[in-house]
Amino acid sequence: MFCIEFALNNSAEIREAESILMLSLAEMEKQGLANLLPTIGISVSRAKIEQERSDGGGFKIDQNYVTESDSISLRQPVYRPKLIERLQKRKLTSIMGEVCYF
Repeated sequence: MFCIEFALNNSAEIREAESILMLSLAEMEKQGLANLLPTIGISVSRAKIEQERSDGGGFKIDQNYVTESDSISLRQPVYRPKLIERLQKRKLTSIMGEVCYF
């Protein structure tokens, strides 16, 4: 029994798997918190229009102008009980992972 426990405690593959697990649990907790924070979106659009058109009577009109569009949006989840519950579960999973492996 001692040999098996010694091998498990000193295996490089098992230690690597444990560290990957701990990193992924911590990342899951961070992502859960990020879902509750505000998100910001920014959009900018510019177009240069150069066209020549005629209105039937031989009269030609040159149109040269630039169109612009800007927008900034801020989205904040006000009350999302499922997101809060998911964050609490991820925190608990992270704590359980730490307790089980350390």
